[in-house]
Amino acid sequence: MALTYSLEIEDNIDISEIRKMLMTAPDFSEKNGEIQAVDLRVDITKTKGLSVLIIEDDFGFSPAISISFRLNKFAEPNALYKRFMQAVWAVLKVAKGDAVFLFNGESIILHRKKNRLYLNEIDCFWFESTLPIEQPYELKIMNII
Repeated sequence: MALTYSLEIEDNIDISEIRKMLMTAPDFSEKNGEIQAVDLRVDITKTKGLSVLIIEDDFGFSPAISISFRLNKFAEPNALYKRFMQAVWAVLKVAKGDAVFLFNGESIILHRKKNRLYLNEIDCFWFESTLPIEQPYELKIMNII
């Protein structure tokens, strides 16, 4: 069983550039064409179909790239969340434009809008090792979409 998080980004950055960038992140490697880390698998695709419409309606931007993180729900959470959030922060550093990070496609974890980064204050997701290091942010209550 897995937990699924998805990062929807407006920037039409090349998928191969994201793959290369993730491969330089600590603990990530490629195996059989998949980007992996311990207890974690990453899929990168162009956003299409209903997903685009939902993000446009709910967040006001048209996503071009979707990065899906599938996590082993039985893994030790502190190390696992730190690992994949380092990847999220690295992607957000190079990808410009609006972005939203969702849990199971409906719970908002973070939302970047017009270069302002908002972290969902309701979620018990944020602790020292998951917070952004180089990016200013604001805690904000965000409802499920």
